Formats: sequence, C-alpha cells, structure tokens
Amino acid sequence: MFLAERGLLRSFVLGTGFATVLVIISILFYGNNMEDPMAISETAISQQTLEGSDAQAVTQHKSPERGQVDETPRDCKPRKNFIFIKTHKTGSSSITNILQRYALYHKLIVMEPTCRKCSLGWPTSPDPRMYLKSKNGKYNAIVHHARYNRTWMDSKFPSDTAYITVIREPLSHLKSAFNYWHLIGKVVQKKWKQPGITCPLQPFLQNPFEHRFVQGFKSCEITFERTRNFQAFDLGYSLEWADDLEKAERFLADLERELTLVMILEHFDESLVLLRRRMCWQMKDILYDKTPKKRASYSYKNYKPTEKERANFKEFSKVDHMLYDRFNTSLWKQIASEGPAFFAEVEHYKQLNTQVSKHCSDIRKRSGMVVPASKWNAEFYIEETFCYRLRVKRTTYLDGPLRARLVGSKRRNKKHLGRCKGEYVVMIGKTREL
Repeated sequence: MFLAERGLLRSFVLGTGFATVLVIISILFYGNNMEDPMAISETAISQQTLEGSDAQAVTQHKSPERGQVDETPRDCKPRKNFIFIKTHKTGSSSITNILQRYALYHKLIVMEPTCRKCSLGWPTSPDPRMYLKSKNGKYNAIVHHARYNRTWMDSKFPSDTAYITVIREPLSHLKSAFNYWHLIGKVVQKKWKQPGITCPLQPFLQNPFEHRFVQGFKSCEITFERTRNFQAFDLGYSLEWADDLEKAERFLADLERELTLVMILEHFDESLVLLRRRMCWQMKDILYDKTPKKRASYSYKNYKPTEKERANFKEFSKVDHMLYDRFNTSLWKQIASEGPAFFAEVEHYKQLNTQVSKHCSDIRKRSGMVVPASKWNAEFYIEETFCYRLRVKRTTYLDGPLRARLVGSKRRNKKHLGRCKGEYVVMIGKTREL
C-alpha cells in the first residue's frame, strides 16, 4: 500500500534508510545494556472482558492493530525437527521451556535423558545408555544439554533439522558462571580479601592465567574450564585449542554455515521473533513468562571492570569473545534484512508477552484469554494449562509428558549412565593436580 501511494523508488530508499537507522540505534543501545532481559521492568497493558459470554470471563489482549491477519508467510511450512544446543548460563532454560511447550502441543518426540535430572550428553555426545528409546527409533528434537557434535546429530535426526543455540556476552557469562559454580573459593580462594581488592573477581581479572581452574573426567579424556571459552566448548571447541586462532576462525565459519540461528541473550526478544520467522511458527509458540522474579544477587554482579581487566579476560578467553562478536553482528545483519516491519513485530510481541504473563501470573483467575488476530498472529486462546506450562520453574516439570512418549520412561535412574564419570580437578592456578 505504501509503495503504491509514494512511489516505488522513493519508498525503497526511505525504507532502507529507516531500517538502517533503527539497526544502528538498536546496536548502540543494546551494546551498552548488558542487563538480563528477564529483569527489564514490565509495562502493564489494560485488560477488558468480553461481554455476553455464558462461560467464564475471558480476557482480551488489545492488539496494536485490530482486525489484521497473520503475516507469517503462507508459503512456508512450520519446522518440527530441531536441535537446541543448550549452552550453560546463557538463559537457555527459558528457551528450553519454549521448545518443550512446542513439542508438547505438536506431539513431537524429544530425545530425553535416562536420568531425570541429568544432561542428555555432556561433555560427550550421548551414547545409547544415556537417552530413552523412541517407539519407532525416530526423534524430532533435542532440548537438553548435549555438546554440539554435528556428525552424531546428523546420524540421529532428519536432514531438515534446524540447529539452534544461544550465547551471552562473555564477561556477563563469567560472572554468572562464578556465582553458579561457586568458583570464588576454588579459583580466587582467599586472595580477594587482600588490601586494595574491592571485588572477589578482581584477582582473576587482573591475571586470569594465574588463576586457572581446569577440570576433567577420570573415565574419558576431556578437559574443560568454566572460566575460559566455555560457551565455545559447549559448541564443540576443545580447551586445548584455546590459543589457536586459525582453528578458531575455521570453527566459527563452520558454525555460521551449519547453525540455523544463534540467539543472543542480550537481545532476547529480537532473537525469538527471528526464531519464529526462521521456523515458520506462530506468535503463541514463542511466548515466555516475563513476570519479574526474585533473582539471586551476588556482590560482583554489577561490578564494572577496568579496561585493563576487560583486556586481560579477552586475551584469556579469546574464542568466546570471537564467538560473541561474530554472531552478535550476524544477528543484526539478519534483522536488517528483515526490513522495518521487524521492529514493529518485536514491539507487538513484547506487549503481547507482557499481557499474557500478567494474565497467567494472577492465580485468582481461572478464566481464559482470547488474543485477537493482528498483523503478526492469528487469533488464539490462552487456557489454564498453557499458563501452567509457561510458568513452571524447572524444565524437568515438563519432561514428564515428553518422557511418557518414550520406551522405559518409568525407570528412575538417579545417576547418569554415560561413559564420562568421576569429575576431578586437573589444574589449579599453574599447578597441575595429580
């Protein structure tokens, strides 16, 4: 419509320029905003009740543009085979929840670990003892921790399988890793209590090479370091290649060619809208719980390192920085190619997500919610089961019905049956342990 009114050439130039400006503004804004996207303050949207309903009250979402139709391309077919390479401490559990819900609603067969609270295959590819068998020997998806191994995954999944992952800004990832695995006492020990040290991370950032903490498994020859290139490790890169930048460049080029989408935690909503488009899914499929949560705080969470400390860590964890820089740039190039309408869709998605989260968080409501059609979604209904699945605190809660579709799902193995057992410390600081 716009092209017909304004002229093809003029609208092309204006549209392209507008998209470019938006992308640049977004990069500048988000590049300096490393907050957890889940912690962003929410804006309430008004609700209204449909009149004349004989059943329960039904909440209706106020769409920015009413009476519109879904603009998901009709010539695409929803992709129902996918592997999510679930990286550690990158917001990946929120994505796992999205993918689990999609699998449940579309009756997909997910490869589930034999142990209910174990990874599927980490730090190696799963062997047959590590996952439950499907009734026909086929699977549609992986959503649990499994280290990326394209050869193994291609041997188990159809050729049209989409490969998806998520990564995080390396310094933010380091802080989260230090907190989650209690690395201060293991890596820094008591050095952070010395005079002049104001943050427990400072001794490590001042000289990371003096504070190495390498781990391994007694039953398999694999070592890893949660403070060094750990995201790249999850994606198949070996710790021994940490200083081989030529190999790192080849590794990144392979990932860019092989992966369908690499999402960025700092640009979570943009990544999910792009996922929706790449997978030809519906808006309902990518909703997640945005209700503000009580998150664990720690003293160095908001610590701002000096430029020297940043440079030290970048030198120490080169490959993770290369990984993040490459795929952050790639994400915004892909977004730019989607055109200006992409940003309008993101804003609609954010509003809808907030509205649905608010509706589902009100435990007093047992009514449903109708979301009318818009430019980006067909009309859909939010029922109580959807709200429960949206808000579950642990991904294991949704594993039950997914495991029920597999053989031997009633077994209650408490320990992993894989070949990598006996985790131990290989090196602390510069000292190799025996």
